[in-house]
Amino acid sequence: MADSGPASFSTRANALLRKNLSYQTRNIWSNIRLIMIPFYLCVLLVGIQALFDSQITNSADNQCGCQCTLTNANGKCLNKTCGIEYSSTDQAFFCSIPNPPQWPPLLQVPPPESRAVRASFLPEIGLPSESCRRTGSCPVTFLFTGSNHSLGASFYENMLPSSVTVNSSDLLQGLAYNVLGTETEAELTNYLDPGIASDLPIYNIQSRCISNAAFPFSFGVGPLMFQKDLRCVQGWNLWRNNSKEVNDVIFKGYKKGNPEGKANEIAAAYDLLNTNRNNFNVYIWYNSTYEENSRNRPSTLVRVARSVNLVSNAYLQFLQGSGTKMLFEYVKEMPKEETSLRLDIASLIGPLFFTWVILLLFPVILSSLVYEKQERLRIIMKMHGLGDGPYWMISYAYFLTISTLYFICLMLFGSAIGLKFFRLNDYSLQFVFYFLYVNLQIALCFLVSSLFSKVKTSTVVAYIYVFGSGLLGTFLFQFLIQDSSFPRGWIIFMELYPGFSLYRGLYEFAQFAFQGNLRGADGMKWKDFSDSAMDEVFYIIIVEWFLALIAAYYIDKIVSSGKDPLFFLKTPFKKSPSMRKPSLQRQGSKVFVEMEKPDVTQEIEKVEKLMLEDSTSHAIVCDNLKKVYPGRDGNPPKMAVRGLSLAVPSGECFGMLGPNGAGKTSFINMMTGLLKPTSGTGLVQGLDICSDMDRVYTSMGVCPQHDLLWETLTGREHLLFYGRLKNLKGSDLTQTWSLSLFLSLSLIFSLLFPFSDLDLILFFFKCDSGKQDDVVLGFDTVDAYKNDTTYFGAIVGRVANRIGGAKFELNGQLYKTDPNEGHNTLHGGTKGFGDVIWSVENYVPTSHITFIYHSFDGEEGFPGNVTVKVTYMLIGENKLALKMEAKPLNKPTPINLALHTYWNLHGHNSGDILSHKIQLLAKKITPVDEELIPTGEITSIKGTPYDFLEPREIGSRIHELPGGYDINYVIDGIVGKHLRKTAVVSEKVTGRKMELWTNQPGVQFYTSNLLKSVVGKGNAVYKKYAGLCLETQGFPDSVNHKNFPSQIVNPGESYLHVMLFRFTAH
Repeated sequence: MADSGPASFSTRANALLRKNLSYQTRNIWSNIRLIMIPFYLCVLLVGIQALFDSQITNSADNQCGCQCTLTNANGKCLNKTCGIEYSSTDQAFFCSIPNPPQWPPLLQVPPPESRAVRASFLPEIGLPSESCRRTGSCPVTFLFTGSNHSLGASFYENMLPSSVTVNSSDLLQGLAYNVLGTETEAELTNYLDPGIASDLPIYNIQSRCISNAAFPFSFGVGPLMFQKDLRCVQGWNLWRNNSKEVNDVIFKGYKKGNPEGKANEIAAAYDLLNTNRNNFNVYIWYNSTYEENSRNRPSTLVRVARSVNLVSNAYLQFLQGSGTKMLFEYVKEMPKEETSLRLDIASLIGPLFFTWVILLLFPVILSSLVYEKQERLRIIMKMHGLGDGPYWMISYAYFLTISTLYFICLMLFGSAIGLKFFRLNDYSLQFVFYFLYVNLQIALCFLVSSLFSKVKTSTVVAYIYVFGSGLLGTFLFQFLIQDSSFPRGWIIFMELYPGFSLYRGLYEFAQFAFQGNLRGADGMKWKDFSDSAMDEVFYIIIVEWFLALIAAYYIDKIVSSGKDPLFFLKTPFKKSPSMRKPSLQRQGSKVFVEMEKPDVTQEIEKVEKLMLEDSTSHAIVCDNLKKVYPGRDGNPPKMAVRGLSLAVPSGECFGMLGPNGAGKTSFINMMTGLLKPTSGTGLVQGLDICSDMDRVYTSMGVCPQHDLLWETLTGREHLLFYGRLKNLKGSDLTQTWSLSLFLSLSLIFSLLFPFSDLDLILFFFKCDSGKQDDVVLGFDTVDAYKNDTTYFGAIVGRVANRIGGAKFELNGQLYKTDPNEGHNTLHGGTKGFGDVIWSVENYVPTSHITFIYHSFDGEEGFPGNVTVKVTYMLIGENKLALKMEAKPLNKPTPINLALHTYWNLHGHNSGDILSHKIQLLAKKITPVDEELIPTGEITSIKGTPYDFLEPREIGSRIHELPGGYDINYVIDGIVGKHLRKTAVVSEKVTGRKMELWTNQPGVQFYTSNLLKSVVGKGNAVYKKYAGLCLETQGFPDSVNHKNFPSQIVNPGESYLHVMLFRFTAH
C-alpha cells in the first residue's frame, strides 16, 4: 500500500537507482563500448611494442655479435658462437663481459672552441686572448678560491704535471701520473669509454706544454683495442677572491649567461674554504649539464672522480711533498651477463595515451549531467519530489561505479597483455591513484555542468579539455618536469590543473616502470611514495576533490533553487519577507486599467491582504509577478507577464485562457521553477518560489507542456520511476502505472489530429531496444497541414486515388468532378475530405475516438449528401484499428475512403525507406497509363519488379521503374466483411515490424516518389522515398471500369472500410 506521507530519502534514492539501472540496460552496448576503450588502447600499445621489438630490439645491431662455427652442405649455419670478440662497438654493449676492460680516468674538458678566453662580458682575470681559438691552442682553465691564497697557489702548482710520464711495461700505471682529459661526454657505463672510442684526441693537461705534437698509443684488448693520439694542452690556473666571483665567471661562461651568446667554459673550479694542514675541506664545481638526467633513460656518468683525485693529490703533496701521490690508475665496470635491449614503449608514451583514456570519462559524465539540464529532466524530477540529496548520492555513486569499473578494466587489460606500466607498479598504489582521480573528475563534472546548458557545447569543450590536457602534458609539462632548473614550486602550481596532476601521476608510474624494466627490477612501490612526486599529487587531488565537491553542491543549490548566495548564513526560523509585505511596484498605466476592471482591483486587494497574513488557506498566491525577457539582436526587451496578482484557494481547479503570447506559459514556468521572475513573487502553500523552490516541489505535481523524457526509457519505466518518487509501492505501484499508461496512450491518440483536419500526424513506435520514434511523416503546425499537397496522414475521399478525366457516369447521368491533377481528379478534388473540418462525435479516453463529417450534395462534383465517420481504436498494447463508415442520404454516390499515412519505421527523420522489407499478399495489379490512370486490365506480377509475394527490400528493384512504386495491388482472397492480411513491413536496424489487415479489395503501394525536400516535423527534410504508403481501398477509377469492384453506395446502404495495424519489435 502507498504511504500517506512523502517518500523517504531511501525510497527516492531507490527510485533513481532503479531508473538509472533501466536506463543503462537500454544503453548496455554503449557502456560496453566505453569499457572496451582501454582494451583497444592496450592492444594498440602492445602492437607498437611488437613492431618496435621486431624492427629495433631484435635487429642484429642491438644484439651481441656472433660468428658461425659450423655449417652444412647448403651453407646453413648449424652452430654459432657469440661474444664481444665478434661484435661491433654497438653490439659489444649487449655481450657478456666477465672481465670488463680497464680505462684510464679522464677529466671532462671543454672543446677548444668553447674554452674560456678574455671577453667584454668578463672582468680582467688573466684569461688568454681569444686569438688562441683560431689556432686551437686555448688552455683549459681551472679556478681556485678560498680563505688562503698562498695555500691555493701551492695546490695548483702541485696539481698538474709539467711533463709526460709513460711506463711501457704498465701503460695504465704510467698514465696515472698524467692528467688526461677529453671533450667527449661519458655514457651510461664504463664498459667502453666514449672518450677512448671516439676519433677525438686524448688531452694531456700539463702546467706548460713544450710541444703541441701528439704521439700515438694503444688502449684496450681484443676487439676493443683503440689507437689514440695523446695531445698536450696547457692547464690555466686562476685565483678568484671568493665563490661569488667564481659563480659569476661560470654563469657568464654559458651561452645564455652572457649578452653575446658565446660559450666560455672552464674545466673545473675549487673552493678550498678553510683547508689547512689539519683540515681538508673543499667544494668542487663541475659542469652538470653533461649529465642527461632524464627519467626516460638512466642517468649518464659525469667525469667528476678525476677532479676529486686531482685536488686530493695536491693536498697530499702539500702535506708530504711532491713524492707522495694517490694514483688513480683506471676505471672499470662490474662484470655483466649478456643483455638485450629492453625499452618499454608503453612506459615512454603511456602518460599521453593513459591521460586520454582516463579523461575520456569526463565528456561522458559531463554530457549526461548537462543532458538532464538541457532536457529539463533534473527539474521535472525535482517537481516530482526527488530532492538534491538522493539525486547527488545516486548520480555520484553511479558515475563512480562506472569510472571504477573503467579503470579496473584498464588495469586488467593492460596487465593481461603484458604492459610493464601496470605489471611492475604496485597494483594497490595504482588503484588508489585512479580511484582518487576519478572522484575528483566526477566532482569537476558536477561543478562544470553548472556552466553549460547545451550538450553540444559541453561536449566540444570537454573534448578540447581531454586532448588538450594530454598534448600539453606531453609537449610542455613533461619538459618542465625534466628541466632541473625549472622551479619546483611552479611545477606544484601547474599540478593544481587537474589534467596536469593526472599526467604527473601517470608520468611517475611510467618512469618507475621504465627504469624497473631496464634494470629487471620492480616499478613504483609504496616505499617509493615519498621519493617520487606522487605524494604531492595525492595531496593536491584529495584537496581539490573536497573543494570541487563543496563548490559544485553550493552552486547547484543556488542555481536550481534560486537561493541567495549566502543562504547558509541565514537563520532557518526567519520568515520570507514576501510573507509579510506586499509588492508596491505597480506601474501607473496598469493601475489605470485595473481601475476600469473591478474584478482585477478586487483580486489585487485580496492578494495584498493575504501577503500580510500567515494564513495558508490559499494554495497559490501571486503578488505583482512579472517576467521580462531581455532584448536581443537590437530588439527591445519583451514583457511576457505584466504584474500578475492572483489568489487560488486550496481545493479550487483553476484554468487559464488567453491568446498566444499572453504569458500563460511564462507564468506556469515561473511557478514551476523553470523560469525566475523578473520581479514580484509567488507563494505555493506559503512557500516562496524565489527562495524555497526545493520545498515547493515536495507539494506539487506537474504535467509539463513539452515531453520531458529519457529517450531510451519506456513509458512503463517512466511511470514506475515517478510512482516510486510519490511513495507508491507493491500492487499500488503496479496498478497505478498500468492505468496511467493506458490513459496516456489514449490521450496521445486524442491529440494526434489537428483541429481543422483528420490527419494522423504522430505515431510513436518502440523498437527492440526500447527506444521510441515517431514513424509517420508530417508537420509541426496546423497551418502547414492547411497548405499541404502531400496528404500527410490524411483521410482522403469522397473517392480516394484517381478518376480519369475528372468525370464519371452514374445511372445515365454524367458527373464532372474537380480536376486537381491535370485533367484528372485526385483524392476527392481540391477540397477533399483531407482538407475539411471534422467534428468529434465520441471520445472514450480508454478506448477510441470518433470523428464525423457531413458532405453535401455537389461537393467537389459528387452527387448526394453523405455522412462520414472515422473511428481510431486502440486494441491491446500494440494494435491500431481504423473504421471508416459512410451513408448516402438521398442519392447513389461513389465512396472510396483511404488513409494516406506515410510510414518510415526507422523514424520519420531517418532518411529513405529503400532498405525496408515488404511483403504484399497480392498476385495481381491494375496497370496504369502515363497519367497513372488504370487501363482496366488486371495482370499478374510474377517475375516483375512488382512481385512482393516473398519479403524483399523495397530498393532491390526500384531502379527498374521510372519513378518508383505507385500502383494498386489486387489483394488475394474473397472480398467481404472479413479482414484479410494485406502487407507486412519490417525494418532491420530497429527490429520494428508492421502488419496490415483490411476488408477492401485493393491496396495502393506508394513510395513517396513526388516528395521534393519537404520541410516537416522538427525541421526534418523529407526527400524522395522518405516514406511508404499502404492505402487500402477500392480500385482506382473504378467508376469508369465496369470490370472493377463497384464503389457505388445507394441510400439505405452503408460503406464500411476497416484497417487493422499490428506493431511489433524483434
